[in-house]
Amino acid sequence: DAEYVRDKRMLYTNQQIDRANRVLALHEALCHPSDEALKALLESPSIINLDVTATDLKNARDIFGPCAVCLQSKPLHVTGSNPSYDRHEVPEPGEDLHMDIV
Repeated sequence: DAEYVRDKRMLYTNQQIDRANRVLALHEALCHPSDEALKALLESPSIINLDVTATDLKNARDIFGPCAVCLQSKPLHVTGSNPSYDRHEVPEPGEDLHMDIV
């Protein structure tokens, strides 16, 4: 992976890499918003004097790949993940209770 990042960096200037690092720091400082939300913020007039753009976000993802923290915390699709799951209808509230006992 480190070699791949080094190869990708060769396609960008030092200034572009620096700006990509800054947009990733902003992504972390804002508590890991989605790329779509961060792009919308970067393109909006809501923040003034910000020296990174949506292009820098795109470059950051191209150079460094997706955010590892975001990938780890992303909820997984559950359909079909539990083959023993018996789906049944509960006609009245409170008929079927689930709880963790510590």
